Amino acid sequence: MELTTFGSALKFAIALENMAMKVFEDAAGAATNDESKKGFLELSASNRNRKLLMEKQYSQNVYSDMDTGIFEPLPVMHGEEYLSDPPPSVDAGASTFLTEVIEMEQRMGAFYLALASRMQFRRRGIANTYDRMAKENLSRIDGLRKLT
Repeated sequence: MELTTFGSALKFAIALENMAMKVFEDAAGAATNDESKKGFLELSASNRNRKLLMEKQYSQNVYSDMDTGIFEPLPVMHGEEYLSDPPPSVDAGASTFLTEVIEMEQRMGAFYLALASRMQFRRRGIANTYDRMAKENLSRIDGLRKLT
């Protein structure tokens, strides 16, 4: 899937965050101890907040002009590079699940870094948000490693 506009990148980000939110909700439901359950629920809530942020950015830019709104062209990004396919599954076993979830977080972080670099010259504030989100993905990986 080619992401060629700001709007398509935001829609992709919304889908990524929604997928991660569901993965962590499922993990919380399957968790065998309270610490893991709490950690997965916190990650899911964080994804929900990030998804809401992306939805807000999308809605705020719907009625902007072609150069600054959702139709703003971006250098092409390929969504496949940032997807975990298939999404991580709790049923795969703890070790495999952790490996898959860490890869998902790494890919999401790479997506936000790539998006930030494409937005840097025209929308520095938005680019800074994506840089911060990529850093969050790195800290989330550290937190995931502690849950096992």
